[in-house]
Amino acid sequence: MRRARRKHLLSFAAVLLLASAAIVIPRVLSAMKAKTNCPFYPNALMVRASEGVTTYSTNDAFGQVVEWYDGQHHRKSQMAVATAHGQGASAHGLGVETVAAYSMVISHAKETYLVTICRLRGAPQTFVMLLKS
Repeated sequence: MRRARRKHLLSFAAVLLLASAAIVIPRVLSAMKAKTNCPFYPNALMVRASEGVTTYSTNDAFGQVVEWYDGQHHRKSQMAVATAHGQGASAHGLGVETVAAYSMVISHAKETYLVTICRLRGAPQTFVMLLKS
């Protein structure tokens, strides 16, 4: 009697394990695929999108990202670029210090984007934020 009950419980546990794997694995895979590349920087992955601002993260150095943007967008005739530099500003008043920031307005294919590249103190990543206007 105990053997039959144990066998029944083990088979029930195996069915639950397979069912949970069938639910969890596709969700994890779709979440991994949802991280899209930044349309304006090839090595950045999306980390957050809310209220019209999409934030991407890259492990490339701040200077490397800024240099890439300068090379790509200053030399194209269909793009109008305005730049501003900043250092030591507080990010949204949250106590997170911006070590360096670079902003530009890019007009491309009848759409305008405000692109801000920033480096936060203590964060190893460089963040690229896009706001479509």
